[in-house]
Amino acid sequence: MVQDVRQATIRDRELLEVLPEVGLTLSFDGIGTQRQKTAGYGSLSSDYLANGMTIFYRLDTKLFRPAQVLGLEPVPDYVMYQ
Repeated sequence: MVQDVRQATIRDRELLEVLPEVGLTLSFDGIGTQRQKTAGYGSLSSDYLANGMTIFYRLDTKLFRPAQVLGLEPVPDYVMYQ
């Protein structure tokens, strides 16, 4: 898993090599409101990698419910509640 918080964290993301024997997931790992997290996830999601998101029980403002997470575009392939 590659964790990312903003566009500048991982440069040249398109150069990440996807190997058939390794499931590579780009996971948005930001803290904030639902609006901030939705914007961050949307700006970092990828068409060629699996997409993930971390939900922080104590640090996020108004936690996403599972149905809300599944309503994101693209739908996350991986969600970690921490």
